Amino acid sequence: MAAQTQTRFDYDLLKQSFESWDLESLLGLYADDVEQIEMDEATPPAAPRKRTKDDLRQIFENGCKAGVKISVDNPVIGEDRVACTFTCSFDDGRRVVANSILDVRNGQIARQFDVQARDT
Repeated sequence: MAAQTQTRFDYDLLKQSFESWDLESLLGLYADDVEQIEMDEATPPAAPRKRTKDDLRQIFENGCKAGVKISVDNPVIGEDRVACTFTCSFDDGRRVVANSILDVRNGQIARQFDVQARDT
């Protein structure tokens, strides 16, 4: 029986793609059937926000057009899971900070679980 090889997730590409808004590379890191789950003050654990890859594409395109700056830091990298912090900075000084757990399958994000806080 041949051993299966797992394609490693490229955290450095994730960081670089967000920080430069390389949308093609960024979207390539997400599986077609990705599910993003987000909790914050408006979407508590009992009713989290759920998004698809198409939803994420629209958010990324809007963020790029709006000039949102994103940094990706604090990585903890495992074979099938990555944790990191996304910090989004807006022109008006507001920030959104999300701590994320990324479940990885075949080198792509299959599920992204975010808990975030934002400036009001």
